[in-house]
Amino acid sequence: MASQSLIVLFEDTPKNLQRIRNGILKFLSTSDVILIDFLELFNSDNQTKYKTGLSFDVVEGILENNAIGIVEMVIVDVDLSQYKEFSINEPVISNICDKLGIPICVYSTQVDESEIERIKNWSEKSIILNRNQDITVLSKHCVAIYRGFKKIREEFGKFTAKKFQGPIELLAKVMDAPNSAEAQMALYETGYFSVFSKSVVESEARNRTFPILLGYWLFNSLLRFPGVLLNDIATASYLNIDLEEFRRNKKVREIFDDAMYDGPFSDITSFWWKDRLDERIATAEVEKNMSDVQALLKSEGIRQVPPARCIEGEHDGAGFYCIITKEAVCEKHSVGNISWIPAGAVISRIKKSKWDELGPWFGF
Repeated sequence: MASQSLIVLFEDTPKNLQRIRNGILKFLSTSDVILIDFLELFNSDNQTKYKTGLSFDVVEGILENNAIGIVEMVIVDVDLSQYKEFSINEPVISNICDKLGIPICVYSTQVDESEIERIKNWSEKSIILNRNQDITVLSKHCVAIYRGFKKIREEFGKFTAKKFQGPIELLAKVMDAPNSAEAQMALYETGYFSVFSKSVVESEARNRTFPILLGYWLFNSLLRFPGVLLNDIATASYLNIDLEEFRRNKKVREIFDDAMYDGPFSDITSFWWKDRLDERIATAEVEKNMSDVQALLKSEGIRQVPPARCIEGEHDGAGFYCIITKEAVCEKHSVGNISWIPAGAVISRIKKSKWDELGPWFGF
């Protein structure tokens, strides 16, 4: 088998295939990896071997061992009903990728999906891409996800010769996490204990599957629910700085440069370590009638910075993040301690009006 890295795309509509392929290639270095449609891979791999049609075993065989290269990631449309050559579906492909230890991204070009539906459709063993994203954003995220998993595999390889470590310690090392963050990270893993415990413990299989599981855990849990890591909206809210001011004022952001996250999937958007934000804030000298953040900004020569606003209460001051609407909220006008939000996601809440609207949907 060739050693060239492959990203395999399952898309049954020629127009969508061309759009997605062109979009991804804008962000992908083809010297590192080849993006290939599964039909091309199938046709290049002497399809006369597959007289019985495209069964589970055939797809598995092509993804595991083909004449072109090593499959590093699969991207699949959730609806593959338009394939004329054969019948295959996303759940079958997902099961094969799970078995082989290949990360998989699932998307749809047909369904307009709300954030609440994304929560409903969330998976522990795949990455569900936002269906409302335009093709440029979708393509950029696919490439960033590929690079994220590649980085995890590379970092994981540094620890394989050592005594086996638990997932928290491994992921913390892969992410270069502050020591203070590990205990909080442990509060994210409730839903992932079963995933890790079911994965085989033999060295060869573990080395193949564990990096992928770590990647899913990081992407689907730690990055999705602000607590250990905060996106820019959550960071601005936590620091009580107006979001647009935080985004456009380079001098303000530079004060918190040491808190920025630079690990796997950081190409998708900017994240900050909450613990390192706290460490930076703690360096400020206490000033009367000023918050610690205001005092820190003042010490850096920045005085008039508008505060974050709670989208629900329409008042100054927030501190938290609504995971449904992706907006700043305050504690009073939001709901927390929700069973399916990880306990470590201390900044993640749902604004009150959205909770009142969706509560019956969730069965609350």
